Parts: sequence; structure tokens; C-alpha cells
Amino acid sequence: EVNAKHFAIPGAKSQARAIESALSEAGCKASDIDMLEAHATGTQGGDTIELEAIYSVYGKRESGQPLWLGSCK
Repeated sequence: EVNAKHFAIPGAKSQARAIESALSEAGCKASDIDMLEAHATGTQGGDTIELEAIYSVYGKRESGQPLWLGSCK
């Protein structure tokens, strides 16, 4: 049995920094990305944090430039 008190959940700000770092290392801008495969844990906390991070990086897109978001399990 696992004690849930020992799990760490990353915050949206740290996930956004990780996304921004990956974009930078790839030589891309957020506007270069059209489709994103999300991790989507299926939990209220995890998915909410992930979507907050995604929105903070990709949410300020020009009108007519959608970001397709998916998650395959």
C-alpha cells in the first residue's frame, strides 16, 4: 500500500518552464506547434495542472491558429 502523502505533483509553472525549455532546445517557438500530445493522467489534479501549463505557453495564439490537443492511451 502506498501512502499518498509521499507523491509529488509538479506545478503548472514548472511544467510551463519545461515546455518552454523543450521548445527552446528544439529551436521552435510556441507558434510553430500545431498539434500537442498531452500526457493526460486522467486525474482532476494532474490534468488541470497540465492544461494550465499548456495554456500558459500556447494560449496566446493568433486567431485562426488552433492548437490541436490530443491524448491517446
